[in-house]
Amino acid sequence: MALINALGLLVALEPRQARLLDAVSKGPLITTDDLRDEGILPIPAYASKEPKPPRLSRRSPGPGQESLDFPN
Repeated sequence: MALINALGLLVALEPRQARLLDAVSKGPLITTDDLRDEGILPIPAYASKEPKPPRLSRRSPGPGQESLDFPN
């Protein structure tokens, strides 16, 4: 029932969401020059580094956490 209620509320909001989307899409655009003027561009080197890969755990999986083998 909670899911049905949530979906109904979302459907009821659709006209307001459509008006908001229309207003946003008709609004002014942010240009790369605007971003440079605000100091957002260029992106600093620290922000564009590749993330470190996750560390591998040395612990063995607990009960119910084993890998599942599915037939093809």
